[in-house]
Amino acid sequence: MKKPVVIGLAVVVLAAVVAGGYWWYQSRQDNGLTLYGNVDIRTVNLSFRVGGRVESLAVDEGDAIKAGQVLGELDHKPYEIALMQAKAGVSVAQAQYDLMLAGYRDEEIAQAAAAVETGASRL
Repeated sequence: MKKPVVIGLAVVVLAAVVAGGYWWYQSRQDNGLTLYGNVDIRTVNLSFRVGGRVESLAVDEGDAIKAGQVLGELDHKPYEIALMQAKAGVSVAQAQYDLMLAGYRDEEIAQAAAAVETGASRL
């Protein structure tokens, strides 16, 4: 009966040595540090070539973005209206120019041509 007790005791001692060695090995490894939470990011100011009201946003707060990616769109209606007004102004100037070609003086014709050029350059 002594033999099974000695074998059992040897198994327990061997298991304790293996567990102690594993614990020692694990405690020596650098497992790193894992933290959870929010990271404050830097604030970036956006600027546009033209002013206007933002019509739509393509990204949400916290989304990852890349350089050159479209973040949003400005309302284009005011610029379309301004373009139509400028085109109307060019048409008026062209009509006045055509009238002057029909019988006005050279000075008036030159003035109307300059008005047409000015209107066209604003487009």
